Amino acid sequence: MEDTFNSLDAQSERAKKKVDRSAAYPARSIEDSLRLVGEIYKNFRNAFARRNDIVDLIENTHPRHIAAATHYGLLNREKDSYQVTELYKTIAINGLDEREIKLSLLKAFGAPTLNQELIEKFDGDSIPNALVAHLSRFHRITEDAAPLAAEVFLKNAKYCGILDDNNVLNYKRNLLRLENPAAVSSEQPLVNDKVNSATDTILDAIFKEDLVAQAKASETPTALLPEMINEERVKVRLTGKKFAYLIFPLDITKTDIQILKKEIEQLELTIE
Repeated sequence: MEDTFNSLDAQSERAKKKVDRSAAYPARSIEDSLRLVGEIYKNFRNAFARRNDIVDLIENTHPRHIAAATHYGLLNREKDSYQVTELYKTIAINGLDEREIKLSLLKAFGAPTLNQELIEKFDGDSIPNALVAHLSRFHRITEDAAPLAAEVFLKNAKYCGILDDNNVLNYKRNLLRLENPAAVSSEQPLVNDKVNSATDTILDAIFKEDLVAQAKASETPTALLPEMINEERVKVRLTGKKFAYLIFPLDITKTDIQILKKEIEQLELTIE
């Protein structure tokens, strides 16, 4: 009889542990994962590397950091071995242009199962302040894990440029715009079109807002230039709280740059 009770106690303990186990989620941000995978690529290139070898070789690396990179599709996994993916290479090494890099970042953001659930639930709306409670009550994330899962999700959304100042998530619209720029009307620009500096972007998310504000304040309103497809917009800080704005196509050539230099030289001649 005592053996029976012991067996029931053991089953109860196993069931409790099973209930307390959190659903899968990335425990590290995309930005941090890109740095880790960069180190893996530096040491192992395209070969599969065993988890223990990665942990031993790369300082301050934990198995859950490797798991996070796998969640984002930055690493392939075969049993306990991992290989750098083409998605990582597109983001960090050989992306053709800024559009392809941004698109690949959004694919990484949308890869984890938890992120897919939250995109379906909140995309186009504000992320609730009680996101931690949502994760623990509706997405099978334990109460202990929910704060970190929420922090990583929000950090990634900001890093990928799909969370605006009002905490509104705009994943699908950004994805559509990058996959097919002509599908999104130029009359409805995205509020936040800025990717973190880690991808070396120079977009300014408030470019158009600044121009509109200056036009309203001026006695002779400034005419906004029409948007081009696949353009870059740069806000250049000058002296005396002044700004200059530069708009150029993504396929700009060296000859185009020489033309711009000539225009600046002519501008210098007009200044005493």
